[in-house]
Amino acid sequence: MYYIAWQHDKPCIVSDCYYRILQQRDTGIVELFAFRSNGSIQYMPFYMGVYWEWLKDYFGVYFFEGPEKTNIAIGFPSASNNIVIDPYASETTKLPRCGP
Repeated sequence: MYYIAWQHDKPCIVSDCYYRILQQRDTGIVELFAFRSNGSIQYMPFYMGVYWEWLKDYFGVYFFEGPEKTNIAIGFPSASNNIVIDPYASETTKLPRCGP
């Protein structure tokens, strides 16, 4: 099982947040990946998600906008034990913005 964790405090609400991708294993919780984002998140659930042939699974995908207009997509599997971390150019996809 996978989780996305972040702090919930005033600096995160008005500026950048640090996100952590966690995995629950038999031995406990393990941090797999950490990154910074401005708080803009979009989610594409499994039923609308992406099927990656090479991984033979459907993925629900979270899209995050990072600092300096960088973007990252993180795909969580529906059945397998693989996550996909995919940085992409901000020119490729525009996420909705909450501010200027």
